[in-house]
Amino acid sequence: MIIREIRGKLFLYFGRMWFVFFLTLFLNLILLRNSENPENKLQLAPRGYLYNEKYGEVIQYEKKDISGYSFAKNVRVNEFTGVSEPKIVCNPKENNILAVTSNDFSLDGNSSRIFISEDYGLNWQAKEIPLSAKFKKSSYSDPWLDYDTDGNLYFITVQKDVLNYDREAIYFSRSEDNGTTWQRNYFIEINAKGSIYLDKPKIFIDKTSSRKNSIYVTWVEMKGLKTSLMFSKSTDLGNTFAVPVKIESDDVDYCSVTGDSKGNIFVSYLKDESKICIKKSTDAGESWFKEPGCLDIKPAGSKYENQFIIKKGADNGIRINSEPNLAVTAENDLIITYSASGKNNDVADIYFAKIKNNTEEVSIPVKVNSDRTLNDQFLPAISTDDHNNIFITYQDSRNDAGNILTETYISVSTDGGLSFSDEKFSTAKHNPSSAAVGKYFGDYNSCVVSGGKLIAVWTDGRNNNFDVYAGIINVKDLIESKRY
Repeated sequence: MIIREIRGKLFLYFGRMWFVFFLTLFLNLILLRNSENPENKLQLAPRGYLYNEKYGEVIQYEKKDISGYSFAKNVRVNEFTGVSEPKIVCNPKENNILAVTSNDFSLDGNSSRIFISEDYGLNWQAKEIPLSAKFKKSSYSDPWLDYDTDGNLYFITVQKDVLNYDREAIYFSRSEDNGTTWQRNYFIEINAKGSIYLDKPKIFIDKTSSRKNSIYVTWVEMKGLKTSLMFSKSTDLGNTFAVPVKIESDDVDYCSVTGDSKGNIFVSYLKDESKICIKKSTDAGESWFKEPGCLDIKPAGSKYENQFIIKKGADNGIRINSEPNLAVTAENDLIITYSASGKNNDVADIYFAKIKNNTEEVSIPVKVNSDRTLNDQFLPAISTDDHNNIFITYQDSRNDAGNILTETYISVSTDGGLSFSDEKFSTAKHNPSSAAVGKYFGDYNSCVVSGGKLIAVWTDGRNNNFDVYAGIINVKDLIESKRY
């Protein structure tokens, strides 16, 4: 009888212990899933219904919005609200023609959006790009585009299956008439089983080397919590693409791709959240080696729920990244800009570094923005001209004591990046936290030099919604002004 009671008590004791063990394990798995959710780690654009829940139906503007001061103009690119993450390129055959693509929450169905200007950015016409019919109903995110030397326009994006959110693909298309009609609509890659997330594809087309019009594509894949940087190429104007290959793995975020006049390809990415690394290929992507001297950084923002956030406390803040942006100068120097935490607890500054032609040494990064505040600078984009002037545009809250209201600035270097001078570029301030959906207010902006003008595009909240504005400055006026 006593033995039976002892056995009963032991059974009850160990039963409770096992219950507590499995309950603890279950709760930890839930917490891990929430904190390490791939959709948190990857900077996916919010689904359209989240935008609709906040803003309701999209708004059509009744008139254009063009404003200016000094020698800068701002032009709203979109006619309907709900656009973000713009990428701009110019047609090399007709440099007055510009193309911009962006996320667009106003679209419903299997189509994406671009905007075309034929007058260096003063006026814009919206055009739609059909997505693949393999998904009956789709959304898209992270669009990117580039021209070849013949003026053909190429588009790439992540296409998502709205009827099965786990299915998505890298979608590719080509236009021979500046976006009026599109052909070669197909998937370069697809996660047909829904086990892999795809993020931030980029496309670069060689326009200067002996491999002219070769098309290079990169993107990030995430399986479980492991990320890989993928690469594919086409040598027949996008009619076919090579089988994708992995060029880096294990905690890779973001990517930027460019090339020089020698045919070298450069891919930059954030590694382990603490290093900006660059890989180089001298044989059109057949093999890759890492440039020495990765840049050690402290990521911009403060980490929260597995993402980096700025302006937290102001309508919950917005997410931010330290994605490196690349360009190549006329002297074949590789130039890099990125956002990172700076000195004295400044959580978001803009930095610049360079790898000179024929060397493998990365220069010591210099801070680009010249303000003496601890306010945020973020989402930089870089471009250069034939005279090796360097232009970096970015979002900036230096003029608001509360570090909330944001403007667009441009920093210019005429000495190869040794020093920079700043100029305000936007004509209005906005509160990105107030306009954001969740913590999303766009993950990148863009700029280009064309026909003696610097044209930058950025996500803007001055109308209390998601809009894309273009800023236009004559490079000569900028360089010759008293500030330079």
